[in-house]
Amino acid sequence: KLVAGDTLKLVITSDGTHVFKQISPVERKKIKGKLFTSDGQYFAKTEEGDFRLLKAPVTYFKVKEGDEITVIIPTLKDSKWAALDNKIINKENI
Repeated sequence: KLVAGDTLKLVITSDGTHVFKQISPVERKKIKGKLFTSDGQYFAKTEEGDFRLLKAPVTYFKVKEGDEITVIIPTLKDSKWAALDNKIINKENI
């Protein structure tokens, strides 16, 4: 999972394909939050603030508004974005 601040390297193969490689991950931490939407965008509401999320992992994990989630954020850098780590499954959700 990529987090804001990670260092990437671009490798262009002989057939012209672009491949990005993560070469230096930023220090990160995992925190809990709840998913909410605003103007068609996805956000995680956490004790550390609100963070934007990409749509792809939200649909992949089948997260719905109000669901508890874990997200990954950079430790030492302010970011408006988080990486969705997982959906927290409670007995009430089953």
